[in-house]
Amino acid sequence: MGCGGHSKVITSQSIRHLTPNEVTMPVQSRETNGTLPHVTQNGCPFTGSTSTAPRRAQRLTYHLKDTHLTDTLHLKATNVSPCSSGKCMGSVVRQREPFPPDYKRPKEEVLEQAKEFIDDYYASMKKENSEDHERRWRDIQTQVAETGLYDLEYDELLYGAKMAWRNAPRCIGRYQWNNLQVIDHRNVKTAKEMFDAVCDHVRYATKDGQMKTAISIFPMRTDGKHDYKFWNKYLFQYAAYQQPDGSVIGDPANLELTEVCQSLGWKGKGTPYDFLPAIVSANGEDPVIFDWPEDVPLEVELRHPKYDWFEELAIKANCIPMQGDMLFDVGGMQFPACPITGWFQSTEPVRDLLDENRYNMTEVIAKKLGYDTSRYNSLWKDAAFLECHIAVLHSFQMKGVMTQDPYTLTESFMKHMEREHRVRGGCPSDWVWIVPPSCSSLTPVFHQEMLNYHLRPALEYQDAGWKIHTWKTPPTAPVFTQYIRTKKRCSFKAAAMAVMFAAGLMRKTLNKRVKSTILFASQTGKAETFSHSLCDLYKHAFDAKVVCMDEYDVTQLGKEQLVVIVTSTFGNGDPPDNGETFARALMQMKNQNGQTGPGDSPLSAVRFAVFALGSRAYPHFCGFGHSLDTLLEHLGAQRVHPVGEGDELCGQEESFRAWAESAFKSACLSYDVGHGVDMSEATANLLGSDLSWAPDKFRLVQAKSNRDTDLLEGSCSPAAESAASPAAAVLLHQLLPTHVPGRNPRNTGCSQLPFTGAKNFHLPDDPSMPVLMVGPGTGIAPLRSFWQQRQMEIKSGRNHGDMTLVFGCRQSQIDHIYKDETAHAKSDGALTDIYTAYSREPGTPKTYVQHVLYNQLSERVKYLLENNGHIYVCGDVAMADDVCTTVQKILEEKSAMTSAESEAFIRNLKDCNRYHEDIFGVTLNTREVREAARSVETADSISNGHSIENGQ
Repeated sequence: MGCGGHSKVITSQSIRHLTPNEVTMPVQSRETNGTLPHVTQNGCPFTGSTSTAPRRAQRLTYHLKDTHLTDTLHLKATNVSPCSSGKCMGSVVRQREPFPPDYKRPKEEVLEQAKEFIDDYYASMKKENSEDHERRWRDIQTQVAETGLYDLEYDELLYGAKMAWRNAPRCIGRYQWNNLQVIDHRNVKTAKEMFDAVCDHVRYATKDGQMKTAISIFPMRTDGKHDYKFWNKYLFQYAAYQQPDGSVIGDPANLELTEVCQSLGWKGKGTPYDFLPAIVSANGEDPVIFDWPEDVPLEVELRHPKYDWFEELAIKANCIPMQGDMLFDVGGMQFPACPITGWFQSTEPVRDLLDENRYNMTEVIAKKLGYDTSRYNSLWKDAAFLECHIAVLHSFQMKGVMTQDPYTLTESFMKHMEREHRVRGGCPSDWVWIVPPSCSSLTPVFHQEMLNYHLRPALEYQDAGWKIHTWKTPPTAPVFTQYIRTKKRCSFKAAAMAVMFAAGLMRKTLNKRVKSTILFASQTGKAETFSHSLCDLYKHAFDAKVVCMDEYDVTQLGKEQLVVIVTSTFGNGDPPDNGETFARALMQMKNQNGQTGPGDSPLSAVRFAVFALGSRAYPHFCGFGHSLDTLLEHLGAQRVHPVGEGDELCGQEESFRAWAESAFKSACLSYDVGHGVDMSEATANLLGSDLSWAPDKFRLVQAKSNRDTDLLEGSCSPAAESAASPAAAVLLHQLLPTHVPGRNPRNTGCSQLPFTGAKNFHLPDDPSMPVLMVGPGTGIAPLRSFWQQRQMEIKSGRNHGDMTLVFGCRQSQIDHIYKDETAHAKSDGALTDIYTAYSREPGTPKTYVQHVLYNQLSERVKYLLENNGHIYVCGDVAMADDVCTTVQKILEEKSAMTSAESEAFIRNLKDCNRYHEDIFGVTLNTREVREAARSVETADSISNGHSIENGQ
């Protein structure tokens, strides 16, 4: 999971206390003669701290630059240090004993931890001591008083899971903690449902090889006798087969687990790379084993970019780091089944292959490399590790599976650590695990002092399932009998509590229905589809209706109770056509009210939630949705749920489903309704229509309104997503079985919706205005029509202003395909000047269009902008962003503007339709895509990119 899960490097870290002139004196310091200090019982021999001594702020040094961080977050840590008098336990793998079997927290302890957690949760939303906060705390107290337990709301679960990962001191990849996807499976009942859920989790998390960080959370612990668990430490591990001569085929680390699986009836194939089955126990029942479907595991066969013999070794590596046996401890509640996925640090598969207690391939590879393995000073082990590391990185990349090298990962972690100290005063970190096993001192984390402590929420270790399980049918296999636990009867009290819980679920709400208006704005129809699906959900607890924004009477907005907005973003942060009027009305309302007190806010009685659709291919992702969210809050409306985001390039429907369910729960909580709603029934039809693409569901047709536009017509709803998006363009390329002669690939659409473009991307009405056009690569296509229009105007005798073209491509002899046409346009007088940037021209430095603007056209840009001229930019996002930045820099240098002034000037140009952009997110060259659950669309190269990083 990028967590350095195998990185156990022993070191002695000096964690220095602050001097008296800084914050405080240390509790105890080392003796001046260099001997260890006298420490009391349960103290740390390195810091001199004891379990009873008051804690102090501590300074941590980064020895490469002699800079310092001050940790105060550890003052909130739980008092569970494993160190004792005379010894430091910092390098011990299992530093704390796991929770014992049948463990149930006392009510007092549950309330204490619940209070701390719920206070932190509401503080994170800046709603501490609010009415909602107080009502929630009373509800928790009531539940705990009755049963000793309480149910976490989804948003609390989401917050807790993210914080648990954030608090994990051994995980180097947690800089992504806020992007953790939380999948709520607390309603499952059987082992089969658990296994199916985890399969879906893996398919989602590994789709396209992106390796998303996600955690599935199954039912919480009640009395310790009805736990839901996965017995595998890691859900994807290779089996180990003990041979008569003592040798092992497979991964020797998994000998006991393989024996457990075989004792439960599993029969492996006997190869070195057999995935072990999942071992699942539900509700305290005896375990069930499940073989993985073929489309779930993900592995690579190692190839080396230089050595062909590497392939002959037939080495495989698992690609999915999925911790299976952790316990999620949050707010006093415990969840024994919470499998979590992420991505591998690239050294982890290397260690799996080379460690002596694993596949032990080090000497084999070193001999293949020609090293003398009889003496250590030949450094044959280092050479084997390096080449195996190269093979892992190369093979993962060729497979299209995400992994990160230790240099990149440690740099990211250092930034995370600095940010955490700035934001919350510390970052618990276990140096022994954070430092990677190779190139250790070459990474910055090696030189950074760290402080290791325990915070809640937390992810905790558990004992292996077969060692602590209470069997209903006692097994006879030796691997079990040494740990055997007999069945115990369920108490009457526990049964009574279960009946009370079931009765609570059956309550029907008698509350009067709250009115809910769902507003949508959509350029292509997707937001409308989502809105109607959302309305079906809200009708389970609210009086809900759906209205398009341009049909909504904005004067009624202040009278609404609950407003839910679903909107797409057009282009680079603009509203869809049917959302412009609504947006203008909100802006006018804001300007009229100005700075008003809370009681005077026009929407103070309104509660709202927003789901924004967009594409991360564009810089202002979901920009319009976020703008509405901010405007409504400014006007006094109360947000009941954080704004949701749906990325058309990655799991938009899944993001909407998750947000819709959690937003619905938040709305019900806000109005204290929906107590009797069966969520599984309510969400069953959420986006129930089939919006998936398949070649046999669509056909190419001629648009009735435009003979130059090809459309896809099929069984999907007319409101389905337009193929105008980059993702849909790729899908279209895959769906069409043959090339359609004479058709422009950009003029395609879905479900009888034509391709939409930048509606203001046309020449100014006044032809005398000067024009500057920037169009590298395929971005030149729409600009051709501009100079062709000018050529026609010249023939008709019309006057016109200057027209300058800046074009970019790789090489003049290969990519400059319009060279003759532009030269002809210049000779006709249509083009005043032509400038070309070549990024791969042999013998010349790389030059991009932004370089031409800055180095050759700064004065012309200044003149053009001061004389009502227009700038047109067409191409990909990275290039357009670089061009905009360059224009701002020119304004700052040539017109003596500040950075803020130049940014505002450009924004005003765009509002006045003088700075025009027709940009597209990505241009992909794709391979054939199979209709598999995890089809990998490999982007072989990014063509026509124009930022300095991407090239041209």
